[in-house]
Amino acid sequence: MAKRTKRTVFAASKQDRLVYYAFDLLWRDGDLPPFRKLPQIERKQVLSDLLRENCIKLPIIYSGYLIGNEQEMFAHIPRLAAPGTKST
Repeated sequence: MAKRTKRTVFAASKQDRLVYYAFDLLWRDGDLPPFRKLPQIERKQVLSDLLRENCIKLPIIYSGYLIGNEQEMFAHIPRLAAPGTKST
């Protein structure tokens, strides 16, 4: 019987828990001008459209954005219930 290491256990049973947060698109095949030169808000819109048009779902999650000042953002965080975030 093969030795069970943390790596083999992860590979065998934990992959369904891995999630990718897509938050920016720096390059897309054939598109000019280079995406890196576009404002991030425009790149995020293209990314959102790309995921939606291709019915991309888990394990990829589109990471949205908030527009406003810091106080508005920190006030909004508890409503997101996002792991790894907290307001002070």
